[in-house]
Amino acid sequence: MSPDRSRRMEAASKSMQVILWRVTELDIRSTLSKICRKVTHDHSVDELARKQRLRALAILGNAFLDHGQPLDSVDNISLLLQGSAFGQAAGMGQPKAKATQAVEEEK
Repeated sequence: MSPDRSRRMEAASKSMQVILWRVTELDIRSTLSKICRKVTHDHSVDELARKQRLRALAILGNAFLDHGQPLDSVDNISLLLQGSAFGQAAGMGQPKAKATQAVEEEK
């Protein structure tokens, strides 16, 4: 394979990874929105239970934000995808622990 073709394939692969990540992110946001609405508007439980659910969602949300990591580069997205179930199925190899460790080291 020529060096030029190899560079183009690598660039296309990174672009595809970014697209996959963005689609996954949108899906997660949509799912979370639906879950939050259902949990907070469930009239089969009393108001106290709904308030407790809201507090639990706030705790989970804050924990998520405190431990999340920005994925501001294609390389970080690539490493995370390699460690995901999708990456394993796609033959991207690298175990999840190694992928997340590599992202942590970049911080």
